[in-house]
Amino acid sequence: MRESIGGVPASRLLFLSLLGNLFLIGFVAVQWLGYAPPPQGPVAPPPPAELIDRLSGSVKSAEGRAAILSVYEERRKDLDMLYGELGHSQLVAQQAFASDPFDAAAYKTALAARKQAADRFFSAMSEMFLDLGSRLSRDDRERILERGRL
Repeated sequence: MRESIGGVPASRLLFLSLLGNLFLIGFVAVQWLGYAPPPQGPVAPPPPAELIDRLSGSVKSAEGRAAILSVYEERRKDLDMLYGELGHSQLVAQQAFASDPFDAAAYKTALAARKQAADRFFSAMSEMFLDLGSRLSRDDRERILERGRL
C-alpha cells in the first residue's frame, strides 16, 4: 500500500473517507427512521401591525411611509379586532377537529365561522389597500409589489 497519495498521507485519506461514510449513514438513517420537521401551525396572515411595518419599510419615500402609517392608524382598531376574530375562529376549528368523538356538524360550523372571519378580515385589508393606492406614488406602489408585500 502506498504511504501517500498526491502528497497526502493515506491514513488521512482513509480517515476522511470514514467521516464521509459516517455522515452518509447518518443521513440515510434519519430518512429511514422517518424524521420529519416539526409540524407548522396553520397558514395565517401576519398581524396587521407586522404587515404595516413591512410595507412602510418597503417604500423609499417618506411620504409613502407616512401614508401607510396614516391609513393604518385610521383602521388599526378594526383590523386588530378582525385579526383577533380570525385567530379565534382558527382555534375553535382546531378544537372541533380534535374533539372526541369527532362531531362533523360542529367542525363544519367552525369551518364556516372561520371562513366568515377570514372574509371580513381580508375585505377590511382590501379596503385599506384601496384607500392606500390613491395616497401612494407609482414608485411606492411598484416598490411594494416588487418586494412582494401585497
